[in-house]
Amino acid sequence: MKKIIYVTLKDLAEFNKIDKELLTDFLMDRKFLVKPNKKLIPTDKGKNQGIHIANGKYGEFLLFNKNMELYGLTKFRKSGIDIKKKVGNDYESLIGSLYEKEGYIIKYNGFEKGMEDNSIDIIAINKSEIILIQCKNWSMDWVKKNNKYIDQKELKSFLGDTTTFIDKRPIYKEWNIKKVFIVSNPIFSKDGFALIKNSKELDYRIISNGNNGRK
Repeated sequence: MKKIIYVTLKDLAEFNKIDKELLTDFLMDRKFLVKPNKKLIPTDKGKNQGIHIANGKYGEFLLFNKNMELYGLTKFRKSGIDIKKKVGNDYESLIGSLYEKEGYIIKYNGFEKGMEDNSIDIIAINKSEIILIQCKNWSMDWVKKNNKYIDQKELKSFLGDTTTFIDKRPIYKEWNIKKVFIVSNPIFSKDGFALIKNSKELDYRIISNGNNGRK
């Protein structure tokens, strides 16, 4: 009998070479998971696939059978990534063009690096400063439906990634560094917005994309 190896959602996503959020969408679409109260839990169908809730040092979390059958994932992944990538790329192009008009040289880090972009979609450079930008083009309908807001945890992750990025490129320290989170709608959670207001190193901008964000 084959031994079952249990992994986290993040590990399962990496094993199947798919974005974690996209895998979550897939599992919910296939009725393996539901999210009734801001928290993912397995359905009976999901439990039959080996999904269960475990307890750890920091509370409850989900575990998955590493080899669970994910029929239709390849097709879902291609369509999902194509749509998500187009929506994201279109918005990044818009933001980049706006900064170009302000006299910045633009490096589209997200286009070039993909999922290895260190959370930095755009690098805007002029004679005196470098702006490290992350873009989120999410529609309010999608945010409310999935209860997915930009919270303190995600913002701290962005700050950590930008610090690591700069540390690996000492020459950047010759410029004034700005870190900016740009969104197409007001999608920050209360704790996320509080962090921005109290931060001396992080700024934000809301730049609409005509409500054409992630749906």
